[in-house]
Amino acid sequence: MVYDDETVEFWLGRSHNELAETAAAMHRYRRETLTAAGLHEVLTARRVAAEIFIDGQGIEVGAGDRRWPLPDRARCFYGDVRDRAGLKDYFRGDAVDFDGRIDAQTFRGVPDESLDFVISGHVLEHLPDPVGAIRETCRVLRKDGVFLIAVPDMRYTQDRARPETTIEHLMADEADGGVATTQQAYEEHVRCVHPLSQPPIPDDQIDHEVTAIMTAGMDIHYHAWTGETFAALLSAVSHRIPLVVTAHVPVQNEHIFALKKA
Repeated sequence: MVYDDETVEFWLGRSHNELAETAAAMHRYRRETLTAAGLHEVLTARRVAAEIFIDGQGIEVGAGDRRWPLPDRARCFYGDVRDRAGLKDYFRGDAVDFDGRIDAQTFRGVPDESLDFVISGHVLEHLPDPVGAIRETCRVLRKDGVFLIAVPDMRYTQDRARPETTIEHLMADEADGGVATTQQAYEEHVRCVHPLSQPPIPDDQIDHEVTAIMTAGMDIHYHAWTGETFAALLSAVSHRIPLVVTAHVPVQNEHIFALKKA
């Protein structure tokens, strides 16, 4: 069956404004449909990974407004570096239920070998020292505990114009907690990320803007990587952090890694 609006003749009689409005609406619908389909694919992949690897009691850090789908058998504590009010403000009221403050960089206050799993979705790139965070996560996991990670692929995110974070950079961050490279991260944000949504900052104002957003503690991605470079990082630290990669699943704009504590 062919509908009237699927024929050329139907549209030949329309005004230029009507055609423009219809085209805009169709493109908006296409984008929204693709976004919804992509989110469904990501959540399905996360749900399958959790079904395979997650059991017992654990923590999800930085769930924000989208918690990781978990099987009923899992008991999960939802923690964030922000407090409840800060989460509600940052996510405009859409944050998940909040159980308490957890710093994903240090896991300060979480006892050694006390958890069966830790989940971190799009969190590590926000931390000044990802290797240190991975080490501390390993500390709080029991033997055979699981660290389930999702990291964004810079090629499909706002980081696509940034230089890729090197392993050498990440090792330097581990040595000093990321202090020496913090300004570099903010400058990359100003030069490469900011212009994607706002007018570029003139060169003679970049230093001032970097200082301003650093002082304000603006939440940015300190690091940008692909799935391959993040896998290479995990391999580079495997000789001293006893976490073994048991799965790597690329899906849409992210990479899911399942790590088991040896």
